[in-house]
Amino acid sequence: MLGQEFGHFRIVERIGAGGMGVVYLAQDQHLDRAVALKVLPTALPADATPRRRFRQEALALSRLNHPNIAVVHDFDTFGDVDVLVMEFVPGVTLSERVHAGVLTEAEVLAIGVQLAAGLEAAHANGIVHRDLKPSNLRLTPDGQLKILDFGLARLFEGNEGAITQTDLDPARQPGTLAYMAPELLRGLGPMPATDIYAAGITLYELATGSTPFSGPRAVVIDQILNHAPEPPKVRSRLVSDGLNAIILKAIDKRADRRYQSARELLVDLQRCTESSWHVSFPVPPRRLTRRRVIVAGTVALATAAAWWRFGPADEVSAAFPARGWAVIADFENRSGDPQIERTVQESLLLALQQSSYVNVFSRDRMFDALRRMRQPNVERIPEALALEVCRRENAQLMLAGSIVQSGAATRITVRALSPAGDLLFAEIAELADKEQFFARIDDLARRVRRRLGESLDRIQQASEPLDKVTTQSFDALRLYTQAVDRIAKGALDEALRLLQAALTLDPQFAMAHRQLARVFQTGGDRQKGLEHLTRAYELRANVTVRERYFIEAAYYNVHERYNDAVESLSLLSALYPDDLDAQYELATSLSAVGQIERAIQVTREVSRIRTDSVRASELLVLLLARNNQEDEALKESQKAVAALGPTPRLHWGTAMALTGLGRLDDARRELTAMGPAGSAFQGIGRLYLTRIDLFAGELDTASAQLIHDLEEDHRTGRVSAELLRRYLLARIHLLRGQSGEARQEAAKIAAAPATAAKAGNLQQAAEVFVQVGDIVAARDLLQRLSAVAAETPSSFTRSCVHQVRGLLALAQGQVEPALTAFHAANAEFRSHLSHRGLARGFETRRQWIEAAREWREVLAARGEILRDGFPPDLIEAQVALGHVYAHLDQPARAREHYEQALEAWKRADAQKLTRDATQALQRLNGGRQPAR
Repeated sequence: MLGQEFGHFRIVERIGAGGMGVVYLAQDQHLDRAVALKVLPTALPADATPRRRFRQEALALSRLNHPNIAVVHDFDTFGDVDVLVMEFVPGVTLSERVHAGVLTEAEVLAIGVQLAAGLEAAHANGIVHRDLKPSNLRLTPDGQLKILDFGLARLFEGNEGAITQTDLDPARQPGTLAYMAPELLRGLGPMPATDIYAAGITLYELATGSTPFSGPRAVVIDQILNHAPEPPKVRSRLVSDGLNAIILKAIDKRADRRYQSARELLVDLQRCTESSWHVSFPVPPRRLTRRRVIVAGTVALATAAAWWRFGPADEVSAAFPARGWAVIADFENRSGDPQIERTVQESLLLALQQSSYVNVFSRDRMFDALRRMRQPNVERIPEALALEVCRRENAQLMLAGSIVQSGAATRITVRALSPAGDLLFAEIAELADKEQFFARIDDLARRVRRRLGESLDRIQQASEPLDKVTTQSFDALRLYTQAVDRIAKGALDEALRLLQAALTLDPQFAMAHRQLARVFQTGGDRQKGLEHLTRAYELRANVTVRERYFIEAAYYNVHERYNDAVESLSLLSALYPDDLDAQYELATSLSAVGQIERAIQVTREVSRIRTDSVRASELLVLLLARNNQEDEALKESQKAVAALGPTPRLHWGTAMALTGLGRLDDARRELTAMGPAGSAFQGIGRLYLTRIDLFAGELDTASAQLIHDLEEDHRTGRVSAELLRRYLLARIHLLRGQSGEARQEAAKIAAAPATAAKAGNLQQAAEVFVQVGDIVAARDLLQRLSAVAAETPSSFTRSCVHQVRGLLALAQGQVEPALTAFHAANAEFRSHLSHRGLARGFETRRQWIEAAREWREVLAARGEILRDGFPPDLIEAQVALGHVYAHLDQPARAREHYEQALEAWKRADAQKLTRDATQALQRLNGGRQPAR
């Protein structure tokens, strides 16, 4: 129905549904104002009950003129469609507000006073609402309450509130059960006292977070009719005696013992508000309502546009601290272009993010905050909701705005509001066509920065033109902003299509390449991710300074230049000290270079500052699990899920911690919950389910899954995932003594394109070649690795070269060079593989104490191996330690490690490792077969 016109009203978007129709935001093209259209579209006979009630609502509302009741402008029929034209009320319903958290008593009382005042006006005109509930009550951004949806309203006889018997089945009375008074359930007609009861239940819910009665319909009916409600102050200690008494009187089961009029309820609520023990409602009493801002502001802005646009350059209008934080609400869009809203917001965000004086919440952070507020499925972030985020997150400012079509021009208005909702200043930009878009947004952002107190020098130094640091294509930017929104919501498949479309329009769009690389990498397609990341890196001169550092760090990480990534992100953090996204990425890179403790420290600091950061919570759980702090990881995971809800990466981190604790079935359940079939996270979950099978020694199951997934990797072109799975499969073949099959998998890794097979992949293939005795193939890979290290010098690539040299030397009996190589590898890049090589070298020299030390280092890398290595290496280390302690004549310690290995692999498929452990333990036990 979007874009459809009813007379001079044009539908803009659907905003909700009432008891008797669908509600749309529309543009009154005669008076140039936003209105709400309630539409009953079904073709019904003129006397049909829905149409009769719809007209009844129009008649009821037409009698009312009160600030706490939505105003009706008109009622008409267009063809066979009945349309009620009403005041557009911005803000959130009380249902949405209470879901965001229990209100303070000051807020409950302020709302209650307005609700009672509105009811007093309705009852004075002989109207009973009959369906009062939080979803039919709307709170505007300035704290004004509006009663909506009179679709079930009825006239009562005179004003005496006479009760009449209805012809309805009591169990099927219209209305919402939880808010229905007992007399309605007994079949009596509506009267003012029934609205007072519903108002009391609403106040109860606002004060405590729930209605007094809940459960199946029959149970709720019985509770309403026969059981006393639990006093609100029992459910919430924050409820005062005064408010407790008011609510209980309003919901008394006997109508004659309730407040006998809305006026009585209003008086008691006002007295409670004015009591000395109470804090006043935290909204400035004289500030403009949003409606007044729109109405008065339209006139004022029209006459003062030139002053706003061309006023003094050094005008500072807001007491905004340096490095303070601002949030951006979704703009009110009355332009007729449904997509321009997000394009304007994202462009303004990108322009403001160039400043180190003003910090702006990213779209990711806004949705993180909403998830914490238990609103994970929000599609838009209107002004009232953004203001709530502003308050909860202790931001100093909210930027809201509107986009209006004014003749041939588009007018963009940005308003700055304090957390209390006070209007601080406004700025306007007008553009005649989309070619002017970038220049106008640049100018608008600079003026906002100046009004917030940033110096002209700083603005000039950090203000690259938008069309230089994004794209010169307005349509490409539009698609990009939609994709950013989808990424923030986790809809990666939609984001991928939008980004590809943006790059079709502008192949030079660096930020679109960067975001597309992120989408591909998350989905496990490292090859395609690398292609787009490389293109972003080549185009990095066309992005902001901030984005340039991010792109460089991501590029360095993919090319295994992890130390360079750490350096780049450290510089970014120094340049933008409040950029927590930079801190997060820094923690990720620190973990890649093995600085897990520092990475955990940085991530904890991000989580402390941004308690709603889903990404930081996810990373912290994964890092703790990798650092063998499984119990701490589970605590952090439980805390994050309770505060933010479950996410795929939290399931992943929890699974890693559970695996480290040996709770494999629980870990499998977490991985299975990571995502639906075909999703990016479902692919990650499958890989780690295979790792758990390997950790349990279930080699048949693991190899079958790997073979199945390899077919899918090959079909979908996920080369990076394919190479990893081939290495895991090769290692399984080695455990089974299947050298030929292992060599085939290593050969396929070695044959992969140079752009796909990185240093780590070549090292893994060389390791397999050495173990199957193909020294020539291993030497060939060493030459290739040396070339990679020369082309891409980094600690990691040099470490890979040393690892393969050590393996080759050890295989040829050259122990001293082997030990030197493994020490060099570990000095370049700390890894359990170096300790494993050193342990084997010391065993060859019969240096059992040194060998034991190195095998213990392998076991200490449990989290690293479960996350990124070959899990059976942990069992190999246990068996090897058993052998070492047997040589040291420490049978008790040897027995302990053999038993631990066999216990871990008690369901393992038969292979050489368990046979060795069983035979060794049997020898220690004097020939007795160990129990398994």
